[in-house]
Amino acid sequence: MNERMKQMITAFVVAALAFAGSYFGARFSVGGQAQVMGTSHVTSDVEFGVDGTGVDVTFYSGTSGDSALWDASDVALEITGTSAQNALHVVTGDAEFDGTLDTDGGITVDGGALDVNDAVDVDGSSDEAQLSVTGYTTQTSDLVQFDGGMVDIGGASASVADGDNDLAVAGDLEVDGEAELDGALDADSTADIAGAVTLQSTLDVQGGDITMQNDETLSNSTDGTVQVGGLFALTEQTLVELDAAGQEITPSASYIPITADGAYTATIADGSVAGTVIVIINEGGSNDITLEEASYNAQTGGDVVLTGGADDAITLLWDGSAWIAISSNPVEN
Repeated sequence: MNERMKQMITAFVVAALAFAGSYFGARFSVGGQAQVMGTSHVTSDVEFGVDGTGVDVTFYSGTSGDSALWDASDVALEITGTSAQNALHVVTGDAEFDGTLDTDGGITVDGGALDVNDAVDVDGSSDEAQLSVTGYTTQTSDLVQFDGGMVDIGGASASVADGDNDLAVAGDLEVDGEAELDGALDADSTADIAGAVTLQSTLDVQGGDITMQNDETLSNSTDGTVQVGGLFALTEQTLVELDAAGQEITPSASYIPITADGAYTATIADGSVAGTVIVIINEGGSNDITLEEASYNAQTGGDVVLTGGADDAITLLWDGSAWIAISSNPVEN
């Protein structure tokens, strides 16, 4: 049979099928195998099998071995694609899953937000399953967004009382970049931080120590007492240079070096928080500096002279209303 004859028979069969559907107004059934060589236009619903008795439907691609199969017995759409190529591509619109999304590989989001409205359960060791967010170029609130439920890594949710908007990690949480927390960080084990920590709220350490770079520690092994393992250093304020009598020293750090180009008197501004401790030292130069007791609301037993060239210093405590001398090596007049 030549090609022309095949085309004529195909056209006749298609026309007959269309006539039968329109004339009888009913379902048209093919009991055996039907092969259509040309393009078919179907203007109504297409059903495969009957309710309760489905059939497999296969769509082949232009690549040998690749196909999309509706497996009636497995009740699943099975796509066999080519490695490293998209097998399912949603060009425009959303892909919504009302059930569970189970993937043996990774989920990559190249742009936009990954919006999860329920729990994300990553189960397995670090070699088997990971929830990984790699960098970002814009600081927005839509990078990885959890509108409810919990991110549970390693089955840690049993230790979290509130399961709403929590990140529970059983094991180590490693962050190579920045981690920004608007709420609380509750760590039952060691928090190992290689970079800087900026706090805008309270750091509450219960039952543990804060260990620093060279093994210096802060601990509260005794209730109400902070113990320092290592040297305790006060932050140094920028050198205060006096060039006239009666100038006021405003503390901005606990260690305050001062110097003068003449023998001047000076005052000290009030403290802001009761319990503040400052150390004032006449550092360098040969001019004496006199801290007048009456003029800066102090209780030092008289004016205090910090002798020039002697590194004289005084330690003061702000009790909420006055500076109290707690130690000194200068002359009190």
